[in-house]
Amino acid sequence: MALHRVDLRVRAFNARAIRCYLSCGFRHEGVGREAALIDGEGHDDWIMGVLDHKRLRETDRRRSQDVA
Repeated sequence: MALHRVDLRVRAFNARAIRCYLSCGFRHEGVGREAALIDGEGHDDWIMGVLDHKRLRETDRRRSQDVA
């Protein structure tokens, strides 16, 4: 797929997922304040995105070199 942009939302407290997305080339673009209501408590969302499918391929290439 020739994607130009991929974005996602992740709960701000999900540090493990955030580290994973950052290592895949995503960047923090903003915060959805109290975007999720969980057990009656508001939680922030991180909005993350990556531009240009080439960047995703470069990340895959780097990751495969780390494994080898």
